[in-house]
Amino acid sequence: MLKIKEKQSSGTGTVEATYRPAIMRLILAVGLTIVELILWFFYHPIAVLLPLLAIGGLVIYGLTHQDRTRKYFGISITGTGLFSKNRYETERAYEKQSYIRLRGRFWYQLLAFLLYVVGGITLAILVGTFANAIWYILRVGLLSSFLRVLGVETTQTFSWEYLKQYIGFSISGGVAQDTSWVVWLLMLIVFGLILRLGIRNWYDWVQKFNSRTTNQTRWADLREIDRTYVLIPDRNKFYKGEAGQPITHISGYSIQFAMLHPLLWIWQCLKGVFGLNQEEFSSWYMKLRNKLLKSDRWAKHFKEQVTVKGGFGGFYWIDTTPTHALTTGATRSGKDERRGYVFIDILRRSSYELRPNIIDTDAKNEDAKMSFKALKAAGYDVQLLNIADPDWSESWNPFQVALNYMMDGELDKARDEAMVIVQIIGSSNSGEGGNDIWDKTAEDTQLAIILVLLWLAMEHNDETLATPAGVPQFINSVNQFNDPKDKNLDGLTQYLHMLRQLDPMPPIINEAILKAGSYLGATGDTKSSVMFTLQSRSSLFASETVARLTSRSTIHISDYGLPRMLKVTVPTEYAGTTALIELYDRESKQSSERYLEQDSVKVSRSGLIQFPFHQYFPDEWGIRITFDDGNNPVHLRNSWVAIPGERRFQRNFDRSIKVDPDSQRPVKKTVTLQVTSNLAGGAKPIINLRYSESPKAMFIVTPQSNDNYASIASLFLGQVFSINTQIASEITRRKMDRRIIYKLNEFSMFPRIPGFDNFLTRGLTYGHIVDMYVQDDVQLTKHYAEAEATEIMNNMMTQFHILSKDVKTNEEVSKRLGEIEVQKELVNSQMGTQQQDRGNRQLSIDKVPLMSPKELAELNDGEMIVIRLAKRQDKKFRRVRALPIMDTGITMMPNRRDLIGKTYRLDYYTTDLRIKNNTKHLSYEDIFQDYTPYFAELREYLLDEDDSTDTSNEPSMTNDVSHPAGVPTIEVNPQFSGADQGAAVQTSQLNNTGLKVDEFEEWISKTEAERFKAAISPALTPEVDEMNRLVVEFLTEQHLEKSFGNTFGRASEDKLITSAHTDLTYALLFEWFNNDKYIAFKFYKYVENYVKNKQTLPSGDTADEVDDLPS
Repeated sequence: MLKIKEKQSSGTGTVEATYRPAIMRLILAVGLTIVELILWFFYHPIAVLLPLLAIGGLVIYGLTHQDRTRKYFGISITGTGLFSKNRYETERAYEKQSYIRLRGRFWYQLLAFLLYVVGGITLAILVGTFANAIWYILRVGLLSSFLRVLGVETTQTFSWEYLKQYIGFSISGGVAQDTSWVVWLLMLIVFGLILRLGIRNWYDWVQKFNSRTTNQTRWADLREIDRTYVLIPDRNKFYKGEAGQPITHISGYSIQFAMLHPLLWIWQCLKGVFGLNQEEFSSWYMKLRNKLLKSDRWAKHFKEQVTVKGGFGGFYWIDTTPTHALTTGATRSGKDERRGYVFIDILRRSSYELRPNIIDTDAKNEDAKMSFKALKAAGYDVQLLNIADPDWSESWNPFQVALNYMMDGELDKARDEAMVIVQIIGSSNSGEGGNDIWDKTAEDTQLAIILVLLWLAMEHNDETLATPAGVPQFINSVNQFNDPKDKNLDGLTQYLHMLRQLDPMPPIINEAILKAGSYLGATGDTKSSVMFTLQSRSSLFASETVARLTSRSTIHISDYGLPRMLKVTVPTEYAGTTALIELYDRESKQSSERYLEQDSVKVSRSGLIQFPFHQYFPDEWGIRITFDDGNNPVHLRNSWVAIPGERRFQRNFDRSIKVDPDSQRPVKKTVTLQVTSNLAGGAKPIINLRYSESPKAMFIVTPQSNDNYASIASLFLGQVFSINTQIASEITRRKMDRRIIYKLNEFSMFPRIPGFDNFLTRGLTYGHIVDMYVQDDVQLTKHYAEAEATEIMNNMMTQFHILSKDVKTNEEVSKRLGEIEVQKELVNSQMGTQQQDRGNRQLSIDKVPLMSPKELAELNDGEMIVIRLAKRQDKKFRRVRALPIMDTGITMMPNRRDLIGKTYRLDYYTTDLRIKNNTKHLSYEDIFQDYTPYFAELREYLLDEDDSTDTSNEPSMTNDVSHPAGVPTIEVNPQFSGADQGAAVQTSQLNNTGLKVDEFEEWISKTEAERFKAAISPALTPEVDEMNRLVVEFLTEQHLEKSFGNTFGRASEDKLITSAHTDLTYALLFEWFNNDKYIAFKFYKYVENYVKNKQTLPSGDTADEVDDLPS
């Protein structure tokens, strides 16, 4: 009896089974067979009985211990199709077959015709032999007797013995040697008559009994599948080429596979004998394999297979065509077990450079844990957006994309992103509903609030002000200022009215006021209803869980499609020009003439150059940006920026190369060296490079207790698509660097994604591929209008149907499969004693579906139907018909448990995943900001502005003790007010710092012309330690320590200015304060006043009275 040695693992609780006794028995049986064959060949045939008995014993043991046999040989299919035949499958197939009698089948007709031919030849030989015998009797017997009567002697005498011998000779083929044309003529006549009967009989059978059906619809056979799709191992081994959808599975031991790939079948059988096809290798082979990996001679044979720990017993045919796919299957039908996890495993085993990024809506909170370790071993950067538990999650601020657009000066894109956010948050359950006056007005008002938050974040240089949690918090904060005498003057209305008074009004605020027009015009109960709807729409982000998750951003949305992103900021003078970007290898001798990648891009209005690189960087890389284009201004064409860099191995403390513990790949980091440039006016570019080569997998875990949280997943999907599509559409190649596979599990539970039909229509152009899982077709209409749901279905060019209880879904699938014609025969007969009784035979041709709705609802476990419409070429680009595929029997889809159950499992601690907590340092106050001071700030600013305009043009230096602490003074950012474009200011205005607005405009215009000149005369510039101290005091007084944390920290450590020869230029001021010109101006005035107060002339006058300071 075969004994299994089981080893219990204390860490994970798994059981490792080794089959050394079985291996030894198999080796012994093979060796015994070879020895006995040798003995049989040289000694005696009876010796062959011993190996036959040994092999027979092993076969009997395998049949009686099927589970152990399957594990040892790596067979993943259980149940029907391999060891037994299912009766239902046989009966179902029989119903689709036409009743054709034997006389109507080709093989029987051909056999009968061959019998006619053989009979004709035989009869012709007999006729020829008979003719020769008659001729011999007439010529020799009768003629010789007659001549002897006449007295004439003949040379031949008649002999019966000779006649017998002659007849035997003729029948055995001797007649063919006869030279008599008469005999041959008789033989041909006889053979022709018999052949005519055979042909006539065949013709009659064809006319009477052949099939009358004309079917163009059928299932694709295995040879057609093999001709069309790519064959890959079904588990463990990494394969070369692109990933694809699993279409059909087959065992590597099956006879059908041997007919298709005989050599590969033999190799699989040989590996199976030694147990190398198991899901986990035996311990003896693992020891041998580890020794081979350490050998330089053998290690090259295991390239890209270092982390493989098992073999494979079967194969998948996969569809690498980039197309959307839909999987329909009821709950517990095996959508994930037979499709989902297998698909993830196929994705991770493709070529490293071609592995797609994965975004998985993990509705059941299983996919992430099930796939985490396997994806890490394949080199994936695995991330979790865990809405259920933000302590085990990445952080993601949905407003970050819009905020980034605003920082880049792209106001229209920022508004569009904000609009998508409000369309998803609080959206209705149907694409046709939710358009009533309250909801529409609340949506517009919500968009206005988001735009205001974005403006506040930009004005105060604090990104934490613009978060989803800020929307309900802002409403609650400003509503503290409700007018108790007039219910129409709530705090939000007052704040928006105050924003109207800003002069000049920033464009983003103008957008907000326009969007809030309906709310501002509403009164009474109407306004109350809108406010109630608005608060209801924003209630999702009032939860601390969601607020903590969306309070910061630790991920970059564009990294999922374009992970190597370069951003270079140049002066706005270059806006609208064409920049040529080149990537080259600095170690190459021809690096000055040749490049690895090249493209030209437009410089944005804010001076931003953005380009995603497709090529991997060499170890010594360089980037050149030039402006030598005929459409550029002449004085800018000689400008250039050179960015050198390196790809370095990270090392451990012992100077050994650091290796990723999961993927066993060496870890490298990208380092940017000193940047050189030649830009107009001596300006220095700002460089930002993000570089990654690893594929990414994002699992969006939504809590099952609250479906409202699913809107966050919809919002994330929409942003990933829009951002990556926008960037890809602006470059020449118009493709993302890695495809993104959206594995949308339980798609119906997620709210409507605006423009999802366009997502599917345009997404394939750039590399967005959707793999959607629903329980039935009807679920799509839960959140989408009928027209949208129809368009979504029409874009799913591949459908996998597993099982559905919905009648409509089964009927639709049955219609897509089509109908076939089936021939039936009806025979009527009478029972009686009369000789005249006869039978009546009638043929009928019926149309039946290829698979009826009832049969679709009764598919066996493991069966799957594939409707493929996009695959119309085979692997050699020959045209083929996209016939449907029925996975059943030997092509049944295996279960995750039997195929990859030891790799994809849940029986381990979640803490083993080492997920970083990104929000543990955030307090409640950090998440929910208090916006009350900003209301008071704006009101005070407008009051001070009115007072300065009505009474005096001199600045008011009074300090209001009621000014809220911790909130910087509000000012109109010139980037959004038009001031930096030279907008004229007609009146002399004052802000609440007591500074004249026209003085600020004059100073700004001066900095544009003298950007790299000293802002304060070097003779009057404070000492180094004084300047560092002044920066610290200024930021502390203005409560800007956090906003300019880098500058504050360096100044506190006396590292901001380290040399007495450093000139305080305008460019240096802008660099300290992140290009916030107004803060830089305020600091300039702060230093100027400090110098004035310190510098006293002999006459007792201050320096400004004798005009010693620069204006």
